[in-house]
Amino acid sequence: MGVLRIRNRWVAMLAHTGLAVVLMTLCRLLYYFFNKSLFSFIAPRHLLTLLVGGLHYDVAMILYGCIIYYLMMVAGAFLPPHVERRRAWQVVRTVGFLLPMSLMLVMNICDTGYYPYVLCRASRNIFYEFGEEDMVGLAGGFMVQFWPLTLAFFVLMFLLVYGFLRFSYEPSEEQRSPLARRILGAVVAVGLIVVGMRGTLRSHERPLSEAIADRYIEDYREVALVLNTPYSLSRSSGARFVRYRFYDPTELRELFDPTYQAKPLAPGDTLYGSLRGYNVMIVLMESMGREYIGALNTDIPGYESYTPFLDSLIPHTLYAKYGYANGKRSVESFPTIYASLPTFGATFNDKEYQMQDYQQCHAFTSGLPLMLRDEGYDLKFYHGDEPGAMGFYDFLHRMGLERQYSAEDFRQEVPDADRYFMKSWGVFDDPFEQAMSRDMKRSLREPFGAFFFSLTNHHPFQIPRGYEKECKPGTLPIHRTAQYADEALRNFFDSIKDEPWYDHTIFVLTGDHTNQSDRPEYDCPAGRSMVPICFYIPDGSLRGEISDRVVQHMDIYPTLLYLLGIERPIYAYGHNIFDDSVDHYALNNFFDRYFLFTKELTVVMRRDGEVSVEAPRAPVQTGHPDPSLPSDSVREHYGRLLRAIAQDYSERLFSSGFVLTDSDADDPSARH
Repeated sequence: MGVLRIRNRWVAMLAHTGLAVVLMTLCRLLYYFFNKSLFSFIAPRHLLTLLVGGLHYDVAMILYGCIIYYLMMVAGAFLPPHVERRRAWQVVRTVGFLLPMSLMLVMNICDTGYYPYVLCRASRNIFYEFGEEDMVGLAGGFMVQFWPLTLAFFVLMFLLVYGFLRFSYEPSEEQRSPLARRILGAVVAVGLIVVGMRGTLRSHERPLSEAIADRYIEDYREVALVLNTPYSLSRSSGARFVRYRFYDPTELRELFDPTYQAKPLAPGDTLYGSLRGYNVMIVLMESMGREYIGALNTDIPGYESYTPFLDSLIPHTLYAKYGYANGKRSVESFPTIYASLPTFGATFNDKEYQMQDYQQCHAFTSGLPLMLRDEGYDLKFYHGDEPGAMGFYDFLHRMGLERQYSAEDFRQEVPDADRYFMKSWGVFDDPFEQAMSRDMKRSLREPFGAFFFSLTNHHPFQIPRGYEKECKPGTLPIHRTAQYADEALRNFFDSIKDEPWYDHTIFVLTGDHTNQSDRPEYDCPAGRSMVPICFYIPDGSLRGEISDRVVQHMDIYPTLLYLLGIERPIYAYGHNIFDDSVDHYALNNFFDRYFLFTKELTVVMRRDGEVSVEAPRAPVQTGHPDPSLPSDSVREHYGRLLRAIAQDYSERLFSSGFVLTDSDADDPSARH
């Protein structure tokens, strides 16, 4: 087919915009079908409704992204014809359309493969999260593992270039239309562009906000299908957060106050301070979801486990049957575990929150490393990636930690070290954990605090040569790396079990977040938040199952202070897991919603503050085979509690900060 030369500029603009809309809609359909197992609840007829809703965001992003093209087309109506026929003008105009559209296609395609890991559209935090990594290597791994998406991208790029050139605009060499007609056409075009950029004609709606998506969705899990990735990447941190004002200060403090001070729970409490002076080691396992661990799924008949070592260890620990991560990314686990602070989508390495207006996000008067340091602990962070990767060490450094052992140290110590490195990330878990064991023995003095974050159990799910037979394939790529990470952990514990400090060390084992999933029991917000949380003391000081309440990452810090007998007041959004007098809940943030989980219910809060309540999901959230909603008073209580937590967090995020003041510390009524 030949080139269709369009003489009317307004028709050409309409044709090119239509082409862009079709391509963005194809991206949305690809997003749906590639992740269909996560959207299986959407009826075909309703999918059409979601596609219509997505047009608001697609048209807006096309107009914003290709603004140079549109301005040149409109301005050309008033320029001499020979100007538009110049090759330079045509090249700039063509690039002004094809380049932004190509970038938007890349964003949508890449995010299609990323969605199962975070359950939302990607935000600009992804650039800060992986800023220190080998992005070329990561991109190469993505193109290979997600080859259908790579193929789809090239098909869409062909359609983009072919369609733009097929419907080519060629200014007429003849006399132009009357000036009045050109002015009218320009006014109409500019008016439509402005309306399209706003995303809505409703005067009471904020331009291009998530409120538009809410008009089209029936389930919060559908939000990602209505939005597009260029839009989500364009949102600033300020746009991602709302400063809530549901309650006055007095009522807010009655509902929730984060001030915490460890103390005996009753007269004669022998557990308080019973582990004073014990070493502390946090073992944070990359992507180790509860779903992969047989010992935590014994109530599901015939459950396939991929963690034989953890299965043997967990019965000798104090473990949570219902354990929850407070985020979906590694960078969200560090503040929740080490500072008992939720993230609700923000991260400690969010560059926008390092601006002057948000310095309070980076000032801490407490934190597990700081508390242990002030008690005389020797501290060190262990991670098999390069120094400073993803900001983990910088975060802990702000809390008093001054030493780390990283891939750089591994290279200096281990001969021919490069053969132990993965293609994209860092050192494989097993050789690194053996090096960590040697370093702990020679460089840490008691009492010590060792903070380890593993690496291998992550995309691209690569295991070292020689482990192919030991690690069975499973039904997901992560099942092999989970087995490898489990075996590496077994070897680490074998290497330190004869050390004199082993028996009086508190090992806290948990996963940073969940990852790939194919178990129907875990296909719910609660299931996609669940990780192991285990307290292991080899001398047998703590054992048993916590099944009468949920436990979250944010509970680890206050619980350790209680066991260690450290009485300094702190801010904590979690609780001491042994305290029966407080509400035990777990928080998370995905689908652009705030979640609060208990064994009785799930509370969901939209960004506008509207709260809904759902029944718990068996068997991952409750042991009751047919759970139902609790009484209205219980539902109202937890709904108000989630709002209060969101308000307290937003106020500290935007103004007061997370620095504990003397007045807070001296107010005993505010302690939980």
